[in-house]
Amino acid sequence: IGSADVMATQHEHLLHLMSLPTLRLQVVGLGKPCSLLSQPFTVFGFAGTADATIACRIGNDGQITFSKNSIDAATSQRTMESLSESAMSCADSAELIKALIT
Repeated sequence: IGSADVMATQHEHLLHLMSLPTLRLQVVGLGKPCSLLSQPFTVFGFAGTADATIACRIGNDGQITFSKNSIDAATSQRTMESLSESAMSCADSAELIKALIT
């Protein structure tokens, strides 16, 4: 949130992040029905390690929690997959963000 210049810089930063092979960023349109609501979260995956997935959530009190618990990680993974199904593809999301810059 900010001036048009600040917003353009934020959009450019998102486009840069979308070019990284280790990150998937998709947009869920406000008019698109979504099957769930979720607090912000991140799922970290580490290929070739014993602890392959770590879930990170922000609680209602603002506290950040990291969990290696397989149930927490699986729940976060399913939430991400559900949100991803409701979202635009990565390519369509990038095109939308590009259109916002121009």
